[in-house]
Amino acid sequence: MYVMVLFALLSAKFTALATIFAKIGLARLDPIVATGLRAIVTTTSIIGYIMYSKNTPLLLKRTSNEPIYVLLSSLASALSWLFHFMALKKGEASKVTMIDRSSLLIIIKLSIILLGEEIILQKILAATMILLGLIIPTI
Repeated sequence: MYVMVLFALLSAKFTALATIFAKIGLARLDPIVATGLRAIVTTTSIIGYIMYSKNTPLLLKRTSNEPIYVLLSSLASALSWLFHFMALKKGEASKVTMIDRSSLLIIIKLSIILLGEEIILQKILAATMILLGLIIPTI
């Protein structure tokens, strides 16, 4: 559990940095070009890590449908970043990110519907607070 929380916090930290750096970088750069550059750097970094970690044979060994879902996740991520960069180009980073993070509500809903995760009081309260956090700044 501790390791999962640590990784999630690191993910949040780097997501925040990515947004701030993207906003600065989009000052005179097209969002589509920026998304392409992001994809190149991400791909190169991950392939380098795979080669370094000696997990290359796992890429070639397909035993289930999980890789299809990873590819769908990649497509969704690419579209997410494309629209995120387009929104950042037009608006304030904090406002764009607040709206973007409404994805948390969608994730909670889909994880219950598609993954069979439990509906528990903590999730309901968290979703309610997230929703309020999205509504309050717009009042």
